[in-house]
Amino acid sequence: MWLPVFLLRTQTVVEYVALAPRLQGVRDLFYGLEQTIRQNPLETTGVILALLLLYFLVARFNSL
Repeated sequence: MWLPVFLLRTQTVVEYVALAPRLQGVRDLFYGLEQTIRQNPLETTGVILALLLLYFLVARFNSL
């Protein structure tokens, strides 16, 4: 299993073991996203761009 360098520097082994199931879920999420992009590249790209636009609009209006 891939272990990021920052985890080695900033967290103890006990904290990493507690974090490992969540990292597995994140890895599965990105794997599922990759499979979706391979099956429907244009639709998925449009959804991702729309979510990014929404995120930046919310961030912009929250900073006013």
